[in-house]
Amino acid sequence: MIGYCKGMNRVSLLRTVIGLRAPALKEYVLTITSRYKHRDSQHCIANQKTEGETHKYPLIPIIARLTPPVLRGKEIARIIPLLETQVLHRELNGKSHPVSSKVFTGSASIAESNPPAREKTFNSLRVQVGLLYVVLTLANLVFFSAIILENQMDVLNDNVILVAERAAHQVQARLHSIASAERGESAELAAVAEHFAFTEYSVRNAKGEELKPDGTVGPANLPNFQTDLAELEARSGVIAEPYHVRVDSKGFQVAFLFPMSGKRYLTATSTLDSIKNRIRSIYWQLGLALAWGIAFHVVFGIYLLRRIFKRLSLLRETSIQLAGGDLTTRTSWLRKTGDELDTLGDTFDTMASKIESTVGQLSTANRRLRIELEIGRQVQNFFLRGHELVKEYSPALVYRPLSEVSGDIYNFFQINDRFKGVFLADATGHGVSAALVTSVIFFHLNQLLKEERSPLKIMHALSRQIKNDLNELFFATAFLLLLDSKGDIFYVNAGHNAPMVFRRSSGKLIELETTGMMLGLDLGDPRPYDMKRVPVRSGDRILLFTDGLVESADSQGEMFGNDRVIEILRASADKPGTEVVKELEAAVIGFAKSMTDDLTIMILDIP
Repeated sequence: MIGYCKGMNRVSLLRTVIGLRAPALKEYVLTITSRYKHRDSQHCIANQKTEGETHKYPLIPIIARLTPPVLRGKEIARIIPLLETQVLHRELNGKSHPVSSKVFTGSASIAESNPPAREKTFNSLRVQVGLLYVVLTLANLVFFSAIILENQMDVLNDNVILVAERAAHQVQARLHSIASAERGESAELAAVAEHFAFTEYSVRNAKGEELKPDGTVGPANLPNFQTDLAELEARSGVIAEPYHVRVDSKGFQVAFLFPMSGKRYLTATSTLDSIKNRIRSIYWQLGLALAWGIAFHVVFGIYLLRRIFKRLSLLRETSIQLAGGDLTTRTSWLRKTGDELDTLGDTFDTMASKIESTVGQLSTANRRLRIELEIGRQVQNFFLRGHELVKEYSPALVYRPLSEVSGDIYNFFQINDRFKGVFLADATGHGVSAALVTSVIFFHLNQLLKEERSPLKIMHALSRQIKNDLNELFFATAFLLLLDSKGDIFYVNAGHNAPMVFRRSSGKLIELETTGMMLGLDLGDPRPYDMKRVPVRSGDRILLFTDGLVESADSQGEMFGNDRVIEILRASADKPGTEVVKELEAAVIGFAKSMTDDLTIMILDIP
């Protein structure tokens, strides 16, 4: 319950405070509190060895230091080895206290609380870089192929024009010699067509009609004849060749128009096979260049994959294994080049080794802490006895610490043959620090019971001792109840949750309200506490509890409260006290989102 000392090294505090007698208690509590007040618990555990170890299990001296003299001697000598044996046996068999396993569970708990999510395939760096590499490679190859093909096609087009002009010039020269040839015109034209590999040729008049060798006239079926003729006539009077050449750059075909005598015109078409063969050669060379470029980039990509991404993938897998709790995992590739990735792998392995070493040390410290806290729990349970002193009141009890040890403490004692007493205290906070405060209270209470019989004097002296020893750093609520065998009860309530007297015969409920301030507070009042008397009769039921019952809250922040306690108390009036305390415990645990404080419930039935 003491949030003030949250960062305190609890093991060191146990070793220092519990092993001391009362006169030196105040000095050491203040020293250790100031030393660890602003440190976190991890740093405190790391420096635990510097505190000095004077006992194998530092909690065991609590028995010899704080127990009443009647419990010392042979009984303590018998109990200490028994406790050590039991705790070590539970530790070796993995049966330590269920709450203690939460102190530290190693790196495996980190992986369980935050497991690495499986990444989508596209989120992989290898896939992203690979896709980018493929896209850039294809864009690069397509770009340069287009540039090369465009340049080659321009060159081919220029070559086609030159070849066509040269062929036209030669044809024109042959046509001039046709008139003087011994053979007829038709034979000469056929020889020219064969020599220059004309695919088609014909003689046309100015209208585009075909003039056949037999003297007949065919149709004008050439679509571009008039256009070509107009361009040829436009060239007349200009220094130019007396013919017209039209080049089809897509099919690499050439159309010729030559003037002849008698306003006749020779039309011919030719396919430049050499140019086509050259184009095929260019395509083959371009395909080989693309294949070489693809092969080169594939080989380079494989090199990148093996040299970079394979090691990155191994480093990723190793990191996931380390996060999953395998502290022995290391990177597995062979360091050949000593490049940045090799350095990164060495750095990772060094880090993993340090993590493994640190976790091992923390695990060892945690095991020791669990053993010590388990011993502390058993020791505290050893103190909380004495039910047989009030067996005629049919005591029923639930004692549920939030952790291994509790900030709640109770005690049964006998004043004389007429009066018996019940004491219940709740230190502010919970866990080890609160347990230390209750141990101090228990010690002083037992000392005072040897000298005093008055509840007022006992409570006043106890508060003064707590204030002096702990210098108002720690407080506790307390309730002291005297049971009179003649039928009355007397009580002093030091800021504690009001216990209840339930008259089962009439259904009436009496709350035993506060009669003074908490233990450890001193406001200068010479009479800080009052004692009150309440008459009781046979069948009345007394309920005592700590704030862990009524102040536990649900997920909306609503507290369990007194009303629910009273409702259960009334509904269970005919049940024995042992069943009622279990019903109250089950009800508050089912109601609360999570238990955040120690829980103690006690029922006494007036005989």
